[in-house]
Amino acid sequence: MFRGPQIDLITATGPTRGTARVRVQDFSTQVWVQDFTVDLHSSKAEWQHHVPVTDLDPNKLYKLEVTSDDGTPVVFDGCEGTFVGRLN
Repeated sequence: MFRGPQIDLITATGPTRGTARVRVQDFSTQVWVQDFTVDLHSSKAEWQHHVPVTDLDPNKLYKLEVTSDDGTPVVFDGCEGTFVGRLN
């Protein structure tokens, strides 16, 4: 879980990366408040690529879900933000 207003997904881009689906769920209501696709394909590999997730309520707790959108591997290096509890 994390607290708004922003969290940065830390991932990798490169020639063998595709697209990732990023979803943010309001922890108290279980409603998905954001759902978007991130293109991680690039000609050159980049580690520690930050994907900002913004415009969240700073008084709410959220859950972040990151999955492959097209079957290609998604690197999950971590997140930067205000965390509550543990990161799985």
